[in-house]
Amino acid sequence: MLSACSSTQEPASVTRTVVQTKYVYVTPPEEYLSNCSIDIKQIAGNASLLAYAQYLEFVIDKCNEDIKRTKQWASEFNNG
Repeated sequence: MLSACSSTQEPASVTRTVVQTKYVYVTPPEEYLSNCSIDIKQIAGNASLLAYAQYLEFVIDKCNEDIKRTKQWASEFNNG
């Protein structure tokens, strides 16, 4: 028998590309994650109640700015 005349073909070589995903967790800057603090004040009358309400509105506005900055940071990070 002549094995060189065999009709069996050699197996074809297969090339595969393997991609490995690496996850990196990124958090916003610490100043964007700080809690908003509220000072509790004594309310003695309508004038002090009004002043305290204005103070609370100021604190809420400041917290909303931090949230807005965090959202902007996240959109820049995801798009950049």
